[in-house]
Amino acid sequence: MNKDNPRNWLTLFFLIYFASVNFGQTKDAILFEKIKEISFNDPLRAEKLVASYTQLATSENRAEIEAKSDYLRGRINYFLSRQLISNNYYKKAIASEFAKTNKEFAGNCYNNMGINYDIQNEYTLAIKAHQNSLKIAESLNDSTSICESLINIALVNSKIGNYIQSKQMLNQSLRYFARINDSLNISICYQNIAFIDMEMKDFQSALKYYNKCLNISRALQNEYEIMFAEYNIGLVYALMRNSEKSNFHLDNSYRLAKKAAQANILSSIYQQKGNLLQEMNRNQEAEAYYNKCLQLSIDNGYVDKQINCYQSLADLYVKTNNYPAYKQTIQKRRTKIEQVSQQTEEARIVELQLLYDFEQKDARIEQQKIQLKSQQKLLLLSGIFAIIITIASLLVFRKNKQKKNYVVALFAQQVNQTMQEETLHAQLETPRISAEKNNALLHQLLEELQKNNPTEVTEDGLCNALNIQPTTLYQLIETNWSTLVNHAVQSHVFIANFFIEDAIRKLIQFGNKINLSDLVSNSPFENQAEFDQKFVEKCGLKLHRFQRLCEDRIVNTRNN
Repeated sequence: MNKDNPRNWLTLFFLIYFASVNFGQTKDAILFEKIKEISFNDPLRAEKLVASYTQLATSENRAEIEAKSDYLRGRINYFLSRQLISNNYYKKAIASEFAKTNKEFAGNCYNNMGINYDIQNEYTLAIKAHQNSLKIAESLNDSTSICESLINIALVNSKIGNYIQSKQMLNQSLRYFARINDSLNISICYQNIAFIDMEMKDFQSALKYYNKCLNISRALQNEYEIMFAEYNIGLVYALMRNSEKSNFHLDNSYRLAKKAAQANILSSIYQQKGNLLQEMNRNQEAEAYYNKCLQLSIDNGYVDKQINCYQSLADLYVKTNNYPAYKQTIQKRRTKIEQVSQQTEEARIVELQLLYDFEQKDARIEQQKIQLKSQQKLLLLSGIFAIIITIASLLVFRKNKQKKNYVVALFAQQVNQTMQEETLHAQLETPRISAEKNNALLHQLLEELQKNNPTEVTEDGLCNALNIQPTTLYQLIETNWSTLVNHAVQSHVFIANFFIEDAIRKLIQFGNKINLSDLVSNSPFENQAEFDQKFVEKCGLKLHRFQRLCEDRIVNTRNN
């Protein structure tokens, strides 16, 4: 089972090699490989070619073409940084009839999903996806793919602090690749073991493994990998406060990076050399290197590096008592952070709209609507956190007009989100619950809410426990709301969130016609303050302001 998912520069060659899966030499197979190849550098063009690929479907290969089309769209959206949409396509591909008979294809999809979840910091889901890929590799008795899956699981585990388990998996893979003399994969294992050693502050062990990488790269005469190995060794020595050896290896990496015009590694070298010089109190030289890093990062659009350079320069200016320069640098850093935050939020809103459009076009709309709702909630939770952070920054750094525009945009996003969920809910035809079934389900629901930790109750968990669909769960809660509150389950986060979502829908629909005092008195919260706090956490806006915006929206709609 071959992988074809670019993760980082160090493994790019490895991933490209394993991306060349042979599906045959028919016309559709040739176009499939072409789309995979160009999706990395030109995803928009690849997206257009998928339409041509789907037209090659016949009665004999339709299931295969449709599944591979979903796979290609998942890959393209990955390169467009649309991880939610990418994983939706991979899920469709896995659910296809073709994937049921082609385990290798399904394994590739699971592996790609794991990488998407990793990028979203959804580490539990990432590990689960990679474990599914591992199970398929084991069922195929594919030793190479088993080890590759172990490496992926180890990388995710290292991000959540499971270093010992990660090293065990990497050493298991290392022994296999050493047995078959696979130098490239041996080097990848060494790199990742060294990285974990650095996280564990075991610098001597990290040096040992990075030097092994360096020796393999030299034997293969791979200047690209030599460049990275030299850089990593220099970085370890810098952490060990050994400036002389750190500079030696950074200079070796610099010469190769300069020769290959690798702007990213060059900027990192400038940053590290600036840090070393600052520690040696050679402040003017350090400033020169920081400025080189900054200019190169600006020229190539490395936003994170720009922010780091501004911070390094600011620290240097404080050290040298150059407060005018410090103030100017901090302002530039702040502006860049605000710009990135705004762009990130706009990108999330666009992705949410694209996700909704994708759902509307899906032939199996009933099943996909449920998945969309779940994905939208995940996106909303992460979006709320980002919005709260952005609002906090705006209160300090932005003018009143900018803050007002942001709040209006935030309100529009919440309204759009709520309206989309209402549309999906309305389209799902769920029969009314009979009185007898209602009583039975209510009894089960109360038991589930009272026996579980309030913070651990989820929609999926309740649906699974009661063996019902989400729409049936909503109907059950709406029908028995007073009973649920009277039975002291109001402390549950799930019940609280349900009430707030219902309050948002009512405010959007009726505006000032909603009496906020009555709304609070009928809520599961103990007092007005607790209700206001939970409302802000859920929506990002205060209750009174949200109602005013809803009323303005209703008036504008009526006038238009």
